[in-house]
Amino acid sequence: MGQTRIQPPRFQAEGEIIYSVFGDRGRLTRERHMIYNKRFLVAREDQQWKIRTSSLNDGIEYEEAGCDGLRFFELRQMNEDKIRRERGGLSPNGYTTSGWVRYGKFPVGMDSNLVFPLWLAFCSTDYFHHHREGRIVSPEFQQGAMLFQKAAPAFHARSATWQLNGSFLPGKIEWRPEGKEYGYPPPFDGEFLSASFEILQWGEFLGLQLPTNFELKTFFPNNFQLHPDPTQGELCPSWIIEGEAHCFHDLSDFSCWPVLTKKAIITDGRFRGGCCPDGWLSYGSSTWMTEDEVEAKNQQHGIKCEKQIPQD
Repeated sequence: MGQTRIQPPRFQAEGEIIYSVFGDRGRLTRERHMIYNKRFLVAREDQQWKIRTSSLNDGIEYEEAGCDGLRFFELRQMNEDKIRRERGGLSPNGYTTSGWVRYGKFPVGMDSNLVFPLWLAFCSTDYFHHHREGRIVSPEFQQGAMLFQKAAPAFHARSATWQLNGSFLPGKIEWRPEGKEYGYPPPFDGEFLSASFEILQWGEFLGLQLPTNFELKTFFPNNFQLHPDPTQGELCPSWIIEGEAHCFHDLSDFSCWPVLTKKAIITDGRFRGGCCPDGWLSYGSSTWMTEDEVEAKNQQHGIKCEKQIPQD
């Protein structure tokens, strides 16, 4: 799939992504006992990007994540119609929109928004340009990340190998950490295949090779179960994500910032301090404020905060 990229990538992709979990019975029969599907919209211009996932029936109407090359933004919009039906109305003092901003260039792992596999498939060029071999961010769920308990969450970097296509996107990734990194006792503490990502089909748009079908799968050692699955080999599937891009478009009026349509509660990982119990700054805002704007607001209200240093 070799090609020479003449100009920076600029495109919009639309499609569907499905998250399925295998329960104990599912590991025996390959049936999936939890299935969530979301529509997705990916917009990218060079190294800036924005990803939206949405669901009609979920309590969350949509979620967005974006990166401007230095800062990482996330937004969660609750389904207000569902809240009205279930609770009889909206709380006058509550927020239905939550935002999060920190220094960073990539998602730190899996979250319910399913942004991570979409970022891998369409927006990870810069990341893999700077990571030629060794350990990379892994598809492990980050507890509390989008619950705003950690404004600058740590992430798990695991040993992996990968192959890139002509558009410098990963065609295949295999994460092979050692079991002892997960606390597995001997003899399950050695290297094993914990997850794999693969582009199953490529398409072409404006000279770019872009994925039209992809999947992300995670595994764990079969014999580490209380009741090992006799139908499996050394590994059992844990969960799988399948994505399909239905169409590609050129961009117009692109912004990498998630859209704030109303006032939101923002957790700002670029600063520490303020009045939050966990020490991270939070505030209500109807816009994404720059660092200078936040510092000016803090000074106006007598709030002392320590600005964080951007990390690569």
